[in-house]
Amino acid sequence: MSRRLWVIVHRWAGLCLAFFLSVAGLTGSLLAFYDELDAWLNPSLLTVPERAGVYLNPDALARSAEEGIANSIATGIRFAGSPGQSIGVGVEGRINPETGVAHQLDVNEAYIDPYDGRFLGARELGTFGLDAPRIMSFVYSLHYSLHLPEVWGLWVMGGAAILWFFDNFVGAYLTFPNRRSANAEQTPQVALPRARAWWGRWKPAWLIKVGGSPFRITFDLHRAFGLWLWLLLGMLALTSVYLNLPREVFNPIVNVFATVVPELEEFPGVVARRERLSFTDALSSARNNLPVGAADLQPKFISYDRERGVFRVDFGHPNARDEWFRVRHELVYLDGATGAVAGRAGTESGGGGDRFNAVLFPLHSGQLLGLPGRILICVTGILICVISVTGVLIWARKRRAAKTQRSDMRTD
Repeated sequence: MSRRLWVIVHRWAGLCLAFFLSVAGLTGSLLAFYDELDAWLNPSLLTVPERAGVYLNPDALARSAEEGIANSIATGIRFAGSPGQSIGVGVEGRINPETGVAHQLDVNEAYIDPYDGRFLGARELGTFGLDAPRIMSFVYSLHYSLHLPEVWGLWVMGGAAILWFFDNFVGAYLTFPNRRSANAEQTPQVALPRARAWWGRWKPAWLIKVGGSPFRITFDLHRAFGLWLWLLLGMLALTSVYLNLPREVFNPIVNVFATVVPELEEFPGVVARRERLSFTDALSSARNNLPVGAADLQPKFISYDRERGVFRVDFGHPNARDEWFRVRHELVYLDGATGAVAGRAGTESGGGGDRFNAVLFPLHSGQLLGLPGRILICVTGILICVISVTGVLIWARKRRAAKTQRSDMRTD
């Protein structure tokens, strides 16, 4: 294929992606520090005084949430990551015995002091809102789905990530200098000077000519940032496909090379029952069924799927956001009535594909490298927006120049 054709492919792919990448880049910069920003905006909900003592058990935390929110039932508990954090309890409407229909709630997560069970407040996550309680969850929703109805948003942003991944290679190729005619005989004496000459002609693509015209600076910013960040951009695009379309696209490909354990929805034979274990008993059962190599992991989240009658218990490293290469995790699925293991997945009990996938979210978020990694992702998100905007500006400038040239030819 000719270079001219790849230029056209890159141009139209870039124009299609510019909006999506700008939104994803800016929101991703904020999400690199999601917990810190959310706690700063909502200190009364998310922070508690550090003090001596042990945390209450999960059932006591769930009861506190249910007592604080009328007609609610606790469906999940997010355990505190540090001593100064509150504990989040997911809630849904309790079934009204007279109508058989669940009560409608205007919140979906309560916050509890883990030391004394004090109800701190509640909010509704995942809905549109620019107020302090909702803005960070709205930013998160924008990032992965543009806040569209979930299935559509996931496919739109996942499709954009696939296109971005391949266009990343096209953009890099277009920075290469034009090929010159090769000598018939490529001896070592000829090849080395030619290679040096090629690198010399490619070097300007990595530089920004600050004293150039506004258009030249815009062009250099677009090209140089794309080269400097090429590996990082490719990684972000690939991990975005995994996060948005794991079952539809990513895992089937990974399964060709290594085993990926199915997700909860793919486990058969679990039926919801009216009776279920308590959160405390479910957590204890899940802990007892951890693989030997995962015994040091701590519970991060426990949830109950009311429709399927299944508990999901997530285990991971404490303080994983701020320590390097913390990628081990385990998921234990339990029959909600009996506590029997319905399935397991993770870096210990899963296959090679699960161990590969375990690295992808820490890579995408920067958490794999702790605080420096999150700072890198924050800066990269801003530069992705710069690359997208400068690409549109370059196209607009060339389009105006082409129109002017055609107008001048008609005048002549």
